[in-house]
Amino acid sequence: LDQDQQDQANKEDDCEDGEDFSLTAKMKMVMGVCQTVQNSLDLVASYCERVKNVFNWTIPFLSFMAATALISGTILLYFIPLRWLVLCWGINKLTVKLRNPEYEENQEVLNFL
Repeated sequence: LDQDQQDQANKEDDCEDGEDFSLTAKMKMVMGVCQTVQNSLDLVASYCERVKNVFNWTIPFLSFMAATALISGTILLYFIPLRWLVLCWGINKLTVKLRNPEYEENQEVLNFL
């Protein structure tokens, strides 16, 4: 009698969890996951291709700007410790709204790519 009650409780739990999906529902779930993975891989491949084109000198002006920025960054990091630069960046990031309330944040590096 006790075993029958446990079996009945397990069947009710299975029905409540909603794990009895039809084949079409399972296919739709798989297709949704596949679409998400495909979109994510597309985004990663797009950024990788953009970076490759910058260093491949496909657009010479942008490649020259990137090379100049890398050389300037190397020289800057030679003379100024990275800890000081991170400290200044953090202070700027935290106090920008106090200094200029109408400031709108932008993504300059992503706009460059």
